[in-house]
Amino acid sequence: MAIYKNITTAAIQNPLIDLDVSRVESVVGTSGKINTVRLCNTNTTHEVNVKLYYEDASANKFYLFASKIPPVVSLLLDNVSFDSRTYKLMIDTTGSTSTALTVIIK
Repeated sequence: MAIYKNITTAAIQNPLIDLDVSRVESVVGTSGKINTVRLCNTNTTHEVNVKLYYEDASANKFYLFASKIPPVVSLLLDNVSFDSRTYKLMIDTTGSTSTALTVIIK
């Protein structure tokens, strides 16, 4: 099942997939089993600052992506599975002039 999110305001440490300590790991893998994350800047004139990272319970951050996405550009990240009992998938768009970001997680 895919997760679709539209982010329209700058957000500090906004969880896309939150920590799930109650979930039992399945036979096929971790509970954060996802294949891709697509980030699409839908603004036609402004770039968007994006930091996408895993964060553990001690607030340690492990970055997947930290850069600017130009207007009307999409970024696809592959093989981003993780253990959601240990980490959260977080996004930060702080510092963007105008945030218009669509996130699709599959």
